[in-house]
Amino acid sequence: MSNLFIQNTTVVSSLFPHKIRFHTDVLIEDSKITSIGKLKTPPENSLCIDGSNKLLMPGLINAHTHFYSAFARGYSNIPAVHCFHDVLKSLWWKLDRELTEEACYYSALIGCIEAIKAGTTTLVDHHAAPHAFGLNQVSKAVQETHLRACLCYEVSDRDGPEIAQRGIQENDFFLSRLQDNPSDTLKGLFGLHASFTLTDETLKTVSSLVDKHQTGIHIHLAEDQLDQDHAERNYRLRATHRLENAGLLNSKALLAHGVHLNQFERQLINKHACFLVHNPQSNMNNAVGAANLHAWHREGLSFGLGTDAMTYNMLEELRVAIWLQKLRGGDPSLGFVPATQALFQGNPKLAERIWGLPLGRIAEKGPADVILYNYQPYTDLSEENILGHIVFGVSQADVHSTIVNGKLLMHDGKLLGLDESEIYKHAKLLADELWKKMES
Repeated sequence: MSNLFIQNTTVVSSLFPHKIRFHTDVLIEDSKITSIGKLKTPPENSLCIDGSNKLLMPGLINAHTHFYSAFARGYSNIPAVHCFHDVLKSLWWKLDRELTEEACYYSALIGCIEAIKAGTTTLVDHHAAPHAFGLNQVSKAVQETHLRACLCYEVSDRDGPEIAQRGIQENDFFLSRLQDNPSDTLKGLFGLHASFTLTDETLKTVSSLVDKHQTGIHIHLAEDQLDQDHAERNYRLRATHRLENAGLLNSKALLAHGVHLNQFERQLINKHACFLVHNPQSNMNNAVGAANLHAWHREGLSFGLGTDAMTYNMLEELRVAIWLQKLRGGDPSLGFVPATQALFQGNPKLAERIWGLPLGRIAEKGPADVILYNYQPYTDLSEENILGHIVFGVSQADVHSTIVNGKLLMHDGKLLGLDESEIYKHAKLLADELWKKMES
């Protein structure tokens, strides 16, 4: 791995607290940042990157996404839908049932490429393919593209007990493989779909394996009111209480969405130090509601920002999160603080829980996960207003370079080591075949 020398750039070391250094050099050796300051000459055998008129930031982190959804893009043969359950039945459950192992691999490969181009260096993925399964193929794509990712397989009883058991085994085997062959970049959680597609028996089985692997679950929780209605009608419990009764709430649990949580459930989540993930674009697209970020913030919950695969551009998602909270509260002063904290404070905390590394900041001896934006501000830039520049300016700029674990994955907007054109051509053939199966 060659050393990288980024010269004369503006370095945003962290955003909570705000720390900026101007006209600064950054040296990356192997997988670490070894120097931040002003170096007179580049070290020998270093690849030099001109950082002038650019902004160096920590790599962005996506706390919840779905690589497998890639081939839904442009698919329009969907009957009229009137609720969230219709969306699942008419699109997502049709698509995931037809995925092959090869389609799982290419879906993940495409997701990783789009993440690199958007400056997203770390992703927490939730995979579903009830006939292919395919976690090995997803992990292969992640490792070939050199991103950081935490993977899981979505266990569900919706396709019957045999498929549910296969899903349980998929997680068990994958987590065992990671324990036998530890990776700096690849991690795992135990995936579950949602309370309304899971039986108590399945939750009990999963709980024993979560204990065995000393891990946490990654689940959709209270995304739609359907999740709560089903739990109350069938178990006389809220969805969060079902998870607690099964012993599945712990400090490693990742709970996506949380749109329809009441105060008692939020207290329960806080008690167990679980991590909530807000996905505003998806929630709006599915018309399921808007999570109350201000309540989460006020009550001291741990939470971050995901995209639910609507995009890999985390600054796009951030902007939507801000606007949605303003609209939800009918107050233009709302949204900015909890949304920016979700991305720039919450997501790094989640990544540190999973990887045990200080991701989401730039520091000497720290991991070299950084991105370089083409950004020349035409107004004053300071620590006091950096968030305003990011939300209203940097979000509209191009990513120049993406670096993960010290490896340069994209330079001057060009992917390195990946033939994007050939990958997309083959993906198109797979998508054509998949769409035919979905319509048959």
